[in-house]
Order: sequence, then C-alpha cells, then structure tokens
Amino acid sequence: MANDNNDLIGFLMKTVFQLFGWIFLGIFKLLWIILSAIFKGIASLFRKSDQPETGA
Repeated sequence: MANDNNDLIGFLMKTVFQLFGWIFLGIFKLLWIILSAIFKGIASLFRKSDQPETGA
C-alpha cells in the first residue's frame, strides 16, 4: 500500500511539474510577443516623429 501511494504521489508530482512547465513557457512566449510588439510600436512611433523633422 505504501509503495503504491508513493508511486501515485510521484506520478502526480511529475504531471503537475510538466503542466507548470508548459504554462510557464506559454506565459513567457506571450510576454515575449507582447514586449516585442510594444518595442516595435515605440520604434515605429519614434521613426514617424523623426521623419517630419528631417523632411522639414
């Protein structure tokens, strides 16, 4: 009984850690996409604001 219980707990721990790993990776990828989009937006804004000044 004790061995079966330990095996079950170990299996649950492994699955939980795998789930947390996938969730963490997903959140990290989403944050990376959002941050890169924000940086691209800021860069494009700076380029747009620079163009009229250089043109004039």
